[in-house]
Amino acid sequence: MSNYKPSSQAGMRSTVNRLMPRFGHMQLHQITTEMLQHFLSDAHVKPKTVRNLYITFKLMWNTAKAWGYIEKNICEGIVLPKMTRPDRPWFTQEEMRKIIFAAEEPYKFMFWICAETGIRGGELCGLEVNDFQLDSRLLSIKRAAWKGALQGPKTENAFRRFTISAQLADHLQVYLLHHWKENPERLLFCTRNGTAFNNRDIVDQVLHPILERLQINVLVCTHSVTATRPCWMG
Repeated sequence: MSNYKPSSQAGMRSTVNRLMPRFGHMQLHQITTEMLQHFLSDAHVKPKTVRNLYITFKLMWNTAKAWGYIEKNICEGIVLPKMTRPDRPWFTQEEMRKIIFAAEEPYKFMFWICAETGIRGGELCGLEVNDFQLDSRLLSIKRAAWKGALQGPKTENAFRRFTISAQLADHLQVYLLHHWKENPERLLFCTRNGTAFNNRDIVDQVLHPILERLQINVLVCTHSVTATRPCWMG
């Protein structure tokens, strides 16, 4: 697991904890494709969780095969449940304006960036001052933060650039002059200890209270908060 990002490691550990009660006491040669299929079919969890179980099991099995513990491949022929793309809520433009106006710094600037670009919450919390190029009004995504720890973006495609508005660029300069706090990593946003924020804390402790005050339906934003694009702060 040490070769994976901390966020991936946490997900794998959770998945392994689900696999162990069923397969942990067995030797590899005792496990069959039929057993794996029954386990996945009877898991009584969401289709995405079933796929995560299968992917982690397959990674472990492939490693065991590469290390010479087994020769057979029991992962071929496994049938996984179909996944449907969930309908995600969207804030209207007027709702976004109200949220940004109601927030105090640094959250006002955070929500404005998210509303204009649609970047992930972890990417927002991993922004550094130098990720902005004011002369060309560009924002570069180069990293993300997970529970306060900096890591690379979620995928290779996550390395990308956004053009920001002149108004947002102007606000950046005001923010740097009056609100930005010096910190070792030169993070755009940091806690009082100088570390990266946890985006879930921002959603739960800052955004949801604002939504309640504005009487914007907070229930649709429990798992992800959306703006001009899905996954705002999700």
